[in-house]
Amino acid sequence: MLSIVFIAGPTSFIVDGLLQNVGSYIQNLLALSTNTQAYMDSSWQNGWTLFYYSWWFAWSPFVGLFIARISYGRSIQEFLLGVVVIPSILVFVWMGIFGNAALHQELLEPNSLSTAINNDITISLFVFLEQFPYSPILMGLSIVIILTFFVTSSDSGALVTSMLTAANNEKAQDEPPMLLRVVWAISLGIIAVVLLAGGGLGALQTSVIVTGVPFAILIFFACKSLLKSLNQ
Repeated sequence: MLSIVFIAGPTSFIVDGLLQNVGSYIQNLLALSTNTQAYMDSSWQNGWTLFYYSWWFAWSPFVGLFIARISYGRSIQEFLLGVVVIPSILVFVWMGIFGNAALHQELLEPNSLSTAINNDITISLFVFLEQFPYSPILMGLSIVIILTFFVTSSDSGALVTSMLTAANNEKAQDEPPMLLRVVWAISLGIIAVVLLAGGGLGALQTSVIVTGVPFAILIFFACKSLLKSLNQ
């Protein structure tokens, strides 16, 4: 899907934009990281920056344990390469290709994508894909990718939660009972549905921020323990 968008889309524009985006990111990384918008009235900081910081803190126990399990036996260098460096490069490429292709469409046809996003953000991807050849196939492929993402994320979350709540013995920790994983998968799904039905995305974001703050404190001590272990 990435290759089709790159080849069938405005390839030259995408390459130029990707190079400029990466350069701009490197130049402004420190300024963006320390910008608290102290002198302006904006909801961006709380609605996006603070939310996503807390989002990743809340996810860290699940992601950390899952990655630790599948990385067993690897060196720290291999771990950093496979978990930090390569995924970061892939994110730059993915966001650069899709983002610049979307910007090019918006420049050619002003308000085409922005109107669709403002009206219903859930269909904006399909509006974007309409400009490409074989768009029905791409739309079907995108649905498969989205479903795969949610299923694998739910499965890995249920796996880690099962590892944390299984009986305290080595066998259970290595491979928690399948029934326990099913129960947690269903429970996590029900929690998400209740939050979305009760207050929409706002309720889900608030719950994530509230959950993420305690984990941020725990991660500080985890980092300290990691440094101590590495020194030893």
